[in-house]
Amino acid sequence: MKDRSAGEALPKRQAVLVIDDDARNLALLSEYLKGTDLSILVAEDGESGIERARYARPDLILLDVLLPGLDGYATCRCLKADPETAEIPVIFMTALSETEFKVKGFEAGGVDYVTKPFNRGEVLARVGVHLRIAELTKNLREANDLLERRVDERTSELAAANKDLADDIAVRKLAEERLRLLLDEKSELLREIHHRVKNNLQVIASILNLEADSVSDTAVAEIFRRCQGRIASMAIVHEDLYLSPDLASIDFRKYVDDLLAGRDLNTPDSRPILFSNEVAEVCLPIESAVPCGLAINEFVTNAISHAFPEGWAGMRRVTVSMYREAGNYILGIADTGIGLPAGFNPAKMETLGIQLAYTAIGQLNGTITVEPGPGTRFRIVFPERSREKRSAG
Repeated sequence: MKDRSAGEALPKRQAVLVIDDDARNLALLSEYLKGTDLSILVAEDGESGIERARYARPDLILLDVLLPGLDGYATCRCLKADPETAEIPVIFMTALSETEFKVKGFEAGGVDYVTKPFNRGEVLARVGVHLRIAELTKNLREANDLLERRVDERTSELAAANKDLADDIAVRKLAEERLRLLLDEKSELLREIHHRVKNNLQVIASILNLEADSVSDTAVAEIFRRCQGRIASMAIVHEDLYLSPDLASIDFRKYVDDLLAGRDLNTPDSRPILFSNEVAEVCLPIESAVPCGLAINEFVTNAISHAFPEGWAGMRRVTVSMYREAGNYILGIADTGIGLPAGFNPAKMETLGIQLAYTAIGQLNGTITVEPGPGTRFRIVFPERSREKRSAG
């Protein structure tokens, strides 16, 4: 966007569809987005919003929860059920502050939410971040499609050659050599994809860090910094896959080291925190590593910010651990701080980061519990997948 919250990184003429039955909200959001390079589309109810999305294919949808007819949750589920609109990111707009309504929005397929009354800086920050992520996801999908086409073409050529000349030893050796070259080419293409994705994510993380330093509104700056941390954790996954010999899984112990290496491990009173990596020898694919990385990022960030108040005289340590047990992975994030109040349920916290952590682990069919004792310990359990079991055996 042209104001400093988005910069030149946003592609020109991306479209945002706003679905809201309140003309005042439509006018206000249009005013916020007027100084950008975005094309603004509007719809006043869920049914017309779905039709507009199918026809116009916007890059992002701002969707009100309370709508006449189909409410926002039902509208989002319809959008996600249609292959034509399933990939469009949806940001909910709501004045409902209770956690259950926000979780309901994530379960319906939303990627984020903005609260009413609107804050201009927050709206621009969230729209800008999710447009960048959507563009990056689109580029990665196109690169994967290109890779699949190339592999299919060369595999077809090899199959035809083997069928016609299977009895010719010399030709068979040539076919084997071509197959080896094909696999080498596939590996190089995958490395290039991971490298480009990592670079793009790092650029976005750097932009968010610069934006956080440039805004005067501390709440908006914190939004930028939280998003920067999440994107950086995903960039590290792609960097480790780029360096991994098999390109399919990463050394999770090394990933945790890399994830925490760039963190500011100081409490608000500037006293250092000790970091302990107790992850066993575990390799995870990207679809498991990213949710775990997001959860670690959120819980460690909260420990740094809240577990050790000013004047805390005890040990200041944060520990991350992981091991296998009975077909499950057990991930732990623990600190030696003040702990949580009795009966406190972090799943009901209002913060977006904690809700994202619960949603990410839920996608792995996992659970998050808080174990009693000194300090705070989050215990995350999720099952091994079949591919991970084969590689472990």
